[in-house]
Amino acid sequence: MNTIYTVQSGDTLSKIARQHGKAVQELVEINGLSNPNALQVGQVLYLDKKHAFSVRVMVLDALRYPIEGLQLMLKFDGLSQSFSSDQRGLLPLITTSSAETLVEIFIKNSAGTWKQIQAVRSGLGQQWVTLVSKGISFKTSLQPHDEQAAEKPFQPAFSPNRRHNGKPQGKPVRAGHPVHQSPSSQHHNTTVLTADFPQDLLAYFDNYKDEELTENDWRDVAGRIVECEVATLKAIKAIEAPKGAFYSKKLQNGKRVPTLQYERQYFHRLTCVNGPHFNTRQRKYHGEGVPGCSSPHDKDPDICWPTGFGPGQYGSYDQAYLRLAKAYRLDPEAALKSVSWGAFQIMGANYKAARFLTLQKFIVAMCTSEKTQLEALGNFISENPKLKRAVQTKDWPTIARIYNGPDYKKFSYDEKLQKAYEKFSKGA
Repeated sequence: MNTIYTVQSGDTLSKIARQHGKAVQELVEINGLSNPNALQVGQVLYLDKKHAFSVRVMVLDALRYPIEGLQLMLKFDGLSQSFSSDQRGLLPLITTSSAETLVEIFIKNSAGTWKQIQAVRSGLGQQWVTLVSKGISFKTSLQPHDEQAAEKPFQPAFSPNRRHNGKPQGKPVRAGHPVHQSPSSQHHNTTVLTADFPQDLLAYFDNYKDEELTENDWRDVAGRIVECEVATLKAIKAIEAPKGAFYSKKLQNGKRVPTLQYERQYFHRLTCVNGPHFNTRQRKYHGEGVPGCSSPHDKDPDICWPTGFGPGQYGSYDQAYLRLAKAYRLDPEAALKSVSWGAFQIMGANYKAARFLTLQKFIVAMCTSEKTQLEALGNFISENPKLKRAVQTKDWPTIARIYNGPDYKKFSYDEKLQKAYEKFSKGA
């Protein structure tokens, strides 16, 4: 049964309602349509309240592993419901009465009373709420402070000689994921652990060179490869990586690591039983409820799920790197392809479109310098005639759609690009 519908040419709301056994007024109310006669091609309509007004909560520990058995209470629409998180760290999906419903999330404190820790609007579509503990696990009741804790030796929570069976556990620290104790932790009765990165992944970061991008570099790529204005390329960088091409923190050896974002829906697609195909108008391979849509890694929705993170759900760069490290241990190639890299956020899966012979050579370029990232952007644009023409003519909606996907309007991506361009063109 279809839960959403994408408006096609020639559609009317009454026609869509008849096709799916719905009342016109029901679709108007669910989707908040002010004018039912003004549908736009490509517009997404929800067909039932369960998928239009739903909230799902996920709880993770400091290593971004699911926490099983945590008791939480949700208050919404005058109801109070208590739930226990499952092996994936998920609470049951709840359906609210409207997009404006406020969902309040509570956890018990040490006094046994419920304490509110989060509140979100239901919104339109499935709203994801991810709660991350500062410690290695949540407890439903806090333990009294141990005055002798500082003098007790640290005991690892796992045996490095015992292989993990692959199934989610109640305690999220697992063999095969080396950890060390953080000396900066100040949380009572909490051992804060951080993940050690796979050595072959760290080897990519050793390619970093402290080379400053010059105006000549911008002019070279803009003129020689793309044949466009420098301000247009600078606008893309300003929107894609406003904090810069490389993360502000450094590795112990002084090397910097590239800005990146991890996309869990890519990792799902690349490891799905249905194959790595993209959804098309003719067939849908991936999505919640799609037959056969399953990845062996879906048990950890923080790194693998049929749908991506929503606005405000990505978290920090620290979280992105932790997700990459976890996914890399499971499937290195799929993990590297599931990341958007550097100043221009080019997906690893698009390495060939950026004129790299191998995925590994692309990652090396992303980790080397902003100059090599800029060169990759020029090639990526030049390899796509529609994108190249749009960049040359400053067709912001087309750039936004090709570069950021069909939902670019939700983030006003085209408008942000244009404003950034105007800023840089004035300063040229």
